[in-house]
Parts: sequence; C-alpha cells; structure tokens
Amino acid sequence: MNYVIKNKKDEWEALRLFEFNQYSDGVYYRSTVLETDDKVRLHLADIPLPNGILRVDENLSTTPTEFRLGHYALL
Repeated sequence: MNYVIKNKKDEWEALRLFEFNQYSDGVYYRSTVLETDDKVRLHLADIPLPNGILRVDENLSTTPTEFRLGHYALL
C-alpha cells in the first residue's frame, strides 16, 4: 500500500522519504515526510498477522492535506 498526497502544486505526489525508527515486539515502525512539503508527515506501523499485515498509520501533518491510499495490486 502507498499513500499519494495532493501537494501545493495541486498534483498527486507519492511518499518517497521514509526513515526506519525501530522494530519492537514484532512491529516495524517508520516515519515519512512529503518530499516537497515537510509539514506533511506520518508515523507508520506494520504489524504482521497470520493472513497479512495490519497497517496503523498516524497523520501528523500540520496543514489540511488530501490523501489517497492505493495498492500496487489494485487496478
């Protein structure tokens, strides 16, 4: 899954800047920031489950932002 975010140019931009924070109790923690606007930030957590992965993401953006969630396998 991947987010796309409407940037200041009114264009959809994918998140590309990710930083690993920690791996603790089976949970993979990362943070990300939009390359063209550092006020758009998220904390991401991936939790492995028997039949997939549970994503728990927190929006930390300080400005109103439009998001879309997509997946590479969806057409």
